[in-house]
Amino acid sequence: MKKALDAVRSKEASVSKAAKVYSVPRKTLDDRVRGKVLYGEVCGPGTVLTATEEDSLCNYLIYMSTSEGRRRRSSIDFSSQ
Repeated sequence: MKKALDAVRSKEASVSKAAKVYSVPRKTLDDRVRGKVLYGEVCGPGTVLTATEEDSLCNYLIYMSTSEGRRRRSSIDFSSQ
């Protein structure tokens, strides 16, 4: 995306040509050239988990996929639920 933006801003290529050459969506490139969306800005909702929470969850899932984790899960009594 940065190379495509640079090519359009330096007048080396049109938005359409730069989009094709650098394999980026034409409308997205056009929005960034026109300043509707800043370069580096991410659209969409924010993250739900912090980076620390995501790392903890990944570590837990990796642990649960090991034989030790499976053994621990099988010892949990689900009858009270």
